[in-house]
Amino acid sequence: MIELENMRESINRKEVLRRISLTVKPGEVHAYLGHNGAGKTTAFRPILGLLVPDSGRVEVLGVNPLKTPR
Repeated sequence: MIELENMRESINRKEVLRRISLTVKPGEVHAYLGHNGAGKTTAFRPILGLLVPDSGRVEVLGVNPLKTPR
């Protein structure tokens, strides 16, 4: 399971993600679509443990990937 809750991220004082929330349950398949520069990659970097969001909660399989990298 992947959960993002009210995640926010700013780069150079510009807010690039505003309160992003997403839940993907086991067995589900989702598409995450958007224009170039819409923030798709920035939204997935905290899931991979590559970026610490300014605020919000990130969990992958019940674990915060930023605090407990695997």
